[in-house]
Amino acid sequence: MIITLNFDDQSASSMCLGRIGEHNATVLDVTCNFNDSRAVAYRLAFQCGGKSYHSEVITSLPIQFSLPQALTLAPRMSIQVVAYDTDGNYIGKSAKMSGFYFAPSIGTASEIEKNEPSIDAELTALELRVSALEEGLSDAEIIEVCSLFADFISDENGNILGADSSTAIAF
Repeated sequence: MIITLNFDDQSASSMCLGRIGEHNATVLDVTCNFNDSRAVAYRLAFQCGGKSYHSEVITSLPIQFSLPQALTLAPRMSIQVVAYDTDGNYIGKSAKMSGFYFAPSIGTASEIEKNEPSIDAELTALELRVSALEEGLSDAEIIEVCSLFADFISDENGNILGADSSTAIAF
């Protein structure tokens, strides 16, 4: 899957970038216009799962970057483009685009056939909550993101439940 991100207008924030745990299944096609003629090298900066990651140095725009599995393990991600001059000196960075997310990976065939609750769905709900707290999202925004995943439902108190409605992740 190819996802186009235009950092000049930020038109692609808050979108699904694939599934949790995928490796090189999503290619980012990144456009960013730095109004500084000294900018000749770039790095993509990612924030996910409470950690920061940077790509290797990229020397041309638009940037094409395949997301490795290490970046798809957390359910949410923010991205920025960082620019450098010919000597490797920092010039500036784009605005941060946040709200990107990864859908839960599907359960095993036996879980689907037996309609058993998936611990993966429950762990993903907890990871979503932790990641959302780190990004400062409101409870309503968290519920909105979680509702995009079929395995998640919420009870009358706004708690995110697993597929079998038995395990609550309290706000």
